[in-house]
Amino acid sequence: MTNYDLKIRKATAEDAGFLADIRIRQLLDEGSKMIYDTRQDMIDFYREKITDGSYIQFIGEVNGEFASTAGLLFQDYPPSIGWLGAKRGYVSSVYTSPEYRRRGYAKMILREIKDEARMRGLGNLWLLASSEGRYLYRDCGFDDERPGRDVYMEWYEQR
Repeated sequence: MTNYDLKIRKATAEDAGFLADIRIRQLLDEGSKMIYDTRQDMIDFYREKITDGSYIQFIGEVNGEFASTAGLLFQDYPPSIGWLGAKRGYVSSVYTSPEYRRRGYAKMILREIKDEARMRGLGNLWLLASSEGRYLYRDCGFDDERPGRDVYMEWYEQR
């Protein structure tokens, strides 16, 4: 099966439940533990953000079956000297079902993400890469070795 078999479409607000299910599957596959049931929060997020245009997600299907996906959250930032414009895009939820991996599907969807970013005048795309995904992102033009690179740090409230 070639990567030309992949049909890519933009998710709609009606896909919110499906997107939440795929996101949960992705997080579990990456080793996260299900501590909180946030499925409804995810559904609400996808519905709201897709509807207001601040988020898009591409879904790739082969013969009507889910294969791969990636999302793009549009963010306003203070202007920078390191990228054009004051808008950035956060690439999120990049996931390919195990049975469809290593066929170039994620690259095809990331190409759609980059085309959308160019069309909307985004100056920068960023993401948080898993160790497995790092090589894919490098191959797609993402740089993880630029001088002055941000260090990812996280704080979260315990419930």
